[in-house]
Amino acid sequence: MRKQTVEATQGAWHRTPSFIRTPIWVMGQTFRLYVNDDCGTYAAAIAYYALFSIVPLSLITLSILGLVVDQERIVRFVFDQIPLRETQAVQNNVDSIVGRAKQISVAGLSFGVIALVWSGSGIFSAVRRGLNAAGNRRGRPYWRSKMLDFLLIPAFGLMILSAIVASAALQVLIERGANVGPISFNTSRAFQLASYGATATGSFTMFFLLYRFVPAERERWRPVVASALFATLLFELVKNTGAFVISKAPFSTDTAIYAGFSTAFAFLFWVFLNASILLLGAEFGRAIALHGRERRQRELLAEASARHATQVETGVPSVTHMSNL
Repeated sequence: MRKQTVEATQGAWHRTPSFIRTPIWVMGQTFRLYVNDDCGTYAAAIAYYALFSIVPLSLITLSILGLVVDQERIVRFVFDQIPLRETQAVQNNVDSIVGRAKQISVAGLSFGVIALVWSGSGIFSAVRRGLNAAGNRRGRPYWRSKMLDFLLIPAFGLMILSAIVASAALQVLIERGANVGPISFNTSRAFQLASYGATATGSFTMFFLLYRFVPAERERWRPVVASALFATLLFELVKNTGAFVISKAPFSTDTAIYAGFSTAFAFLFWVFLNASILLLGAEFGRAIALHGRERRQRELLAEASARHATQVETGVPSVTHMSNL
């Protein structure tokens, strides 16, 4: 009875159209690879290192950005990337932190650079190891790996700077475009939509570069693009969902009592979610590559079977038969 049920299930599965069967297979394979490669542990390690690197990373990034970018745009970027409750008190706190970071002395900035290199290399090392585990790859030699970790630190800052500059440029273009031509539109709504597009583009670029250059072995373009698209979609979905939940969640005095603990826990959980998305995206690209290889193998087997059947019908001996003579 059980065997008949299994056969019936397999038959129904093979009769399912490929446009339904393929996404289900790829998603199932993605989560199976994620569990088998122990990606949850690597995501937790990334969150752990991020907890200790967030202070020097934020200070040095905000200090350098403050030299070339307006403070208001930096604050807006923080709210766009982190799902914070946009109350006046929270905005004042973020604005105060950004303002203090801009006033750090040269000596403090130098100390921040040293601390950033020390702690930031740890989080990028965890990211690198997680991506290697997700791709089932062996790591690079130690010193090459550490050099890559150090190079990722300024690359991370440049990506943030590029995102802020792009957002500012979009705002200027939208405001000028509203004054040109007979058609008027809501610049606030247009800028909001453009900001979503800019942040999504920045997220895709970040994921693409991580998947392409961080692992020990270069992956093909198609799985890398698929991984980056999948991770960007998940990241933007989780980020905007988190922002919506926080905006609707009630905050009271009892909540403020545990503010110190809850903030650290929320940060850890948020980074763990993002790290899980990063590794899930890597496994998604790997699942697509596996599906492509299996499909090519099935096509080759089908071609070989058809060729053999044709040779039998026409009486032409096959290569295997000729070798046995």
